[in-house]
Formats: sequence, C-alpha cells, structure tokens
Amino acid sequence: MSLLTTAFTILIIIPIVPLFAYVIGLLVPASHIVHRSSPFKISSKRLWDILINVNEYPQWQSKVEKVILCDSDDDETVFVEYSTRKRHTVIIHHERIQNQCLLRILEERHLSSLPPKIPTFSGSWTFEIIQEKEHDDQVTLKITEQGVIKKPMVRVTHLLLFGFFSRIDRFMNDLSKKIDADNQQLLVDSAQVEELSITCGKDDGLAVIEELEFSVPAKSVTDDESAAADESATDRSATDRSLDDELVGHATATTLLSSKVNDTPSATDQSQQLEPNDTLMTESRIVDKEWDLMSEIYERTPN
Repeated sequence: MSLLTTAFTILIIIPIVPLFAYVIGLLVPASHIVHRSSPFKISSKRLWDILINVNEYPQWQSKVEKVILCDSDDDETVFVEYSTRKRHTVIIHHERIQNQCLLRILEERHLSSLPPKIPTFSGSWTFEIIQEKEHDDQVTLKITEQGVIKKPMVRVTHLLLFGFFSRIDRFMNDLSKKIDADNQQLLVDSAQVEELSITCGKDDGLAVIEELEFSVPAKSVTDDESAAADESATDRSATDRSLDDELVGHATATTLLSSKVNDTPSATDQSQQLEPNDTLMTESRIVDKEWDLMSEIYERTPN
C-alpha cells in the first residue's frame, strides 16, 4: 500500500507542478523596471568608448559569442548579438547624450524561432554615466532595465531562479573585469615607460659623461692650438699692417717727390744759377779790399 500510495502521489504532483508554475507566471506582471548602479575607476570618455564599441563585446562579455553589425549611423547602431546559450538578441543603440546617456533597445529570441513567435525578452536598457565632481577618473554607471517577458514560465523562472537583475548583474561584472584589466594594463605600460625613461636617462647620462671625458682633453688641446693660431695670425696681421703702412709711406713719399720734381726746377740748375753770382760777389769784395789797402799806403807815403 505504501508503494502504491507513493507512486500515485508522484503521478499527481508531477503534472501539477508545471501547472502551478504556469499559474504563478500568469500572476506575475509581464513588465518590470529594475536598475543597478556601480562605481568604476574610469573616465566617462573611456567608459563611453567601451559601451559603444560593440565589435569588442565578445572579448569581454562572458555570454556573448559573436556580434554582427547590421547598420551604423552617427547616433544609432543596429547589431545582432549571439549568445553562448543559442540565442540571438537584436539590439539598437541610440545615443541620446554623448558620454552621458545611451539607450539600448533589444529583443531576445531563440536561434530556431521564427520572427512571428513571441520573443523571450524585449525591452530597453538606459545607461547613465554620472561623473564624480571630485575625481575625473571616477564615474558611476546606472543601468535601468524596462523589460517585458510575455511567457509565464519564463517569468516564473526569472522570479524564482535568476531574478530580473541577472542580465544587469552579469553585464556589470563583465564590465568591471574589463575595466580592471585595462587599468592594470595601463599601470604596467606606465611602469614600463617610466623604467624605460629612467634606463634611457641613465644611458644618456653615461654617454654624456663618457663624451665629456673624451672631449675635454681634445678640447683643451684644440683650444691651445686655436689660441696659438689666433696669436700667430694676430702677429702676422700686425706685421702685414706695418708693412702695408711702410709701403704706403714710401709710395706717398715717392709721389710727393715726383710731384715736387715736376713742379720746381732741379737742384743742379739752382746750384748752377747760384754759383756765378756767389763768385762775382766774392771777387768784388776782394777788389774793394785791395783798393782800400792801396789807398791807405798812398796816404801814408810822404810827399
């Protein structure tokens, strides 16, 4: 009797459980609004670039297998996101305010389902990037989900097992890992750059020291040689200037003499002109003296 009763109970309960879940699903509202907020150590510009760069979604989202870009405009992007659970989600990104607000309209279906069938999930996500006033690299991301789940069994599953926050929480966790990895990579890169700059600075310093050590003696010798060369050049220039002055003086004297010779009679002619006059004057003086002497003699002789 006990075995028969147990089997009968199981046969009754098994069909009742899905029916009971379906009834609960009918009682649960089809639409819901939930939101999550999380702080991130990143600038609003970098976070915005991560959100709108849909081609890199498979690299950091754990449940995304691939992304196919359908259409892209200045403020709107349409793409299909394929998940690892054999589902695809048609998503439209509509940019409201750059670096601040992004609207995502999405509709999730199973891969084997046709468009006329009811989608598993449809709704929208609103991304709000709130910049911290005190820190430029600290932002708060708020995601508001307005979803509609039309299937009662799916509503019960989300209500009892996964929760309506499951999609947002998974997205936030993947995004946090992505940002942490990027920040870590930035730190590594900056450390490498700093180490490289320090190493290059030391190498440059050693090179400069070696260059100075080798260049200082050569420079002193070169300076001495250049000083001697300058001194000899100065002496040569002074000598050249003195020679030039002498040559100029000789030339000037020659010019003056030549001009004097051309303008005045020669010294020989003057001497030839002066010598007869001097001779005549001398002879006349002698004759006068002789006459005076003769006259005195005659005067002293008695008559």
